[in-house]
Amino acid sequence: MSSSAGKRKAVVEKKSESPAAASPKTVSPKVGSKKRTGTMAATVEEAKKFLGDDESSSEEEDTPKSKKGKTPEKKTASPKTAAKASPKAKKDDDKAKKMKRAGTMDVTVAEAKGFLDDDDEKKVKSRDIKDGHATRGKAHAKEVLTDLLDTSKAKPEDITDDDRQKAASRLRMVFRLIDRDRSGVVDREEIGAALRSLGMKFTQAKITKVFKAVAAERGVAEKKVESITADEFVKYMMVKLHGEKKKKAAASSSSSSSTTTTSSSPAPKTTSAPAPSPSAASSSSSSSSSSSSSSSSSSSAPAPALARAGSIASFYTEFAGMHDEIASAHPATALDAHANPAGPEFDLGLEGAFNQFTILVGSFQPHLAKPLFDRNPGEQLRNKGFNIVYTNTLSEFITLLPKADVAWIVSFMNDRGSETAKFVQAVRTFHERGGGLFIWGDNSPLFVEANLVLRDLLGTHLEGDTPGGKELKVGESNVSGQFGRHLITSGIVNLHEGITICYPTNTDRLYTLGTSSNNHPCVSYADYGQGLTSDNVGRIVVDCGYTKMYDEYWKTAGTRRYVVNACVWLLGLDHKMAHGRPLSTKEA
Repeated sequence: MSSSAGKRKAVVEKKSESPAAASPKTVSPKVGSKKRTGTMAATVEEAKKFLGDDESSSEEEDTPKSKKGKTPEKKTASPKTAAKASPKAKKDDDKAKKMKRAGTMDVTVAEAKGFLDDDDEKKVKSRDIKDGHATRGKAHAKEVLTDLLDTSKAKPEDITDDDRQKAASRLRMVFRLIDRDRSGVVDREEIGAALRSLGMKFTQAKITKVFKAVAAERGVAEKKVESITADEFVKYMMVKLHGEKKKKAAASSSSSSSTTTTSSSPAPKTTSAPAPSPSAASSSSSSSSSSSSSSSSSSSAPAPALARAGSIASFYTEFAGMHDEIASAHPATALDAHANPAGPEFDLGLEGAFNQFTILVGSFQPHLAKPLFDRNPGEQLRNKGFNIVYTNTLSEFITLLPKADVAWIVSFMNDRGSETAKFVQAVRTFHERGGGLFIWGDNSPLFVEANLVLRDLLGTHLEGDTPGGKELKVGESNVSGQFGRHLITSGIVNLHEGITICYPTNTDRLYTLGTSSNNHPCVSYADYGQGLTSDNVGRIVVDCGYTKMYDEYWKTAGTRRYVVNACVWLLGLDHKMAHGRPLSTKEA
């Protein structure tokens, strides 16, 4: 055999041994499922399929590769063939711009997910396009706007300047809810909570839009905006929800009102002032119209269905979280005999908004019998819409507990013996599934049931018998004779402390809300990040002087508002909405 022939034979044998030669048409499932031909655009179905393939492909074995480490590819079809294969691609310019590929380039996971997010937004927008022009409010934005206005007005042309002021006040309320440290600014995570609280779909893209808009207003790069103020939040949301131009967000001029108001329903031609500062939260309503604003905001709001969380503005008033600021911002506000703002519109919760929620009252104190409860706290709670179930037996309380959203435990002094373990376990189960607990004690020894629960859940107990009968002032929660600024004390400037008062032995996992005139905690609470060990359990309020509910003390300073506010707060609606959780966890 010649040397040249031998060389040719060696080359042939060597080629036959290479992996690429052995399987020239082998293509990895990942590439095969995602390849694009020419400039064809990926459809929604293809993008979804790609995401599924991408997740599953990570579990498969590596496909054969050539010596250079590249996965063999199939031949690309000609552009003409591609066009014939998918004429639909030409009709989808936006998707083509987003997803078109050259040759055999692959769609990445990030691109596919982004494409689907864009497609979802386009579907929403497409429902609001009529005769080639976008309507002034999206369907969902109208729902959010209706919640904020507490009105059936959904068309921007029907919305007056006064309506806008109310909406701005409620947006400021949402800002106060998420600005828990009262710093006056919120970050990206908190803005996400705000969007959820408004019943809006939460995406990182929407948060980015908020910060881009704020950056543009400030004239800086987006990356330099780490937090936004209440004014900036309200301004952006008013533009978003009302469909107004950014130039008109800070102040709606009378001329703009006339162009957006129909002749059949003229609106007052008043000029809306720029959004007030955080220190004057909720002061967007003028003082001259505060009385009418108060009466309108106190009207019964239809309770939203549990199937749709709606907005926190469907449940909380625009004055939620405000105290002495109310009189400062609204000098014409009427005050009661104790210098607290008068009227249910200054409570935490809206009238009639809570008819889907149930309060179970376990009153084991014989003096707080059902007739007494019904004419005092019961009447006020029913005005808010709550369903009230009353019992004075431990066995019935245990049976009814799973069907409640909030449970009261009004303690007495009798030992519970064999019922103790079952009672404690039932309350723990209720608490762990998200039920709120209003635990009541009074002077020693009227705290037996309260202590059974407090020892088990928070490692503390009540004791003592100190005289009370004085009023606490809004201020610092840990200062004798004062109470702190909290949602529970919304609309309260002066608060009755109780008559004969006990107190918790330690507050390691209880946060003091009010300190008695004898320098002991008289109202305490446990909240998410403040004593509670999980975001899924229920809130807790501990009151150390339940005689305030008796006839002779029920009309003392702030008592009625405090009791009702506490029940609203115990539902945890602000927390659940901000985290996208069900509003009710009770059994059907």
